[in-house]
Amino acid sequence: MGALDILMWLLPTGFLSSLVTWAISRKTYNARNRKEQEIIYKELYEAQGQTLLKIQENYSCLQNNYLEINEKQNRTMRILQRISQTVKRCRYYDKCRVPYELRNFCGIEENNKPLGQPDNGKEGDHLRVGTEEDDDAGGICRPPP
Repeated sequence: MGALDILMWLLPTGFLSSLVTWAISRKTYNARNRKEQEIIYKELYEAQGQTLLKIQENYSCLQNNYLEINEKQNRTMRILQRISQTVKRCRYYDKCRVPYELRNFCGIEENNKPLGQPDNGKEGDHLRVGTEEDDDAGGICRPPP
């Protein structure tokens, strides 16, 4: 038996043609895969670009909204400051409810009673200073609060 017979016995018929077909199909398969990957990367890149544009538009819209809100807040603060300055010059300031309402609006709580209102029966707030043993009429009185 010759080497050619052994080779023919080990390699069946059509082996050479199947080897060539496999090599060509492998190149075609690799080229197709590369092309599909490039298409996928291109689609992802375009989608990412569109997403970034949408995010940038949303950011600019939010920034404009923030500026509008900030402007409205500054305008409101200027109005409140002007009102508080005007109220302090009012001759009825001690008896008016506006300073109380402004304190409530701003979240400031000095006392819980409105200005100009009685202390719920605590009329003896201007009593004289001292102990009960010092019961002479010439005692020193506390200044009003």
